[in-house]
Amino acid sequence: MAKHNNCEVKDVLLLKLREQKNQGSYTFCANGKRVTYKRTGFMFAKKGKLF
Repeated sequence: MAKHNNCEVKDVLLLKLREQKNQGSYTFCANGKRVTYKRTGFMFAKKGKLF
């Protein structure tokens, strides 16, 4: 997460989390920028990107 947004780990803050058995949605504040990731199974991707 920090590496993909060119910031330090200490600059990343978890804002929102939604978990289900096989999927999840995570919203972070990374260096002042709001970023959403999704999880399907064991794969993570930025929201809007295809696996």
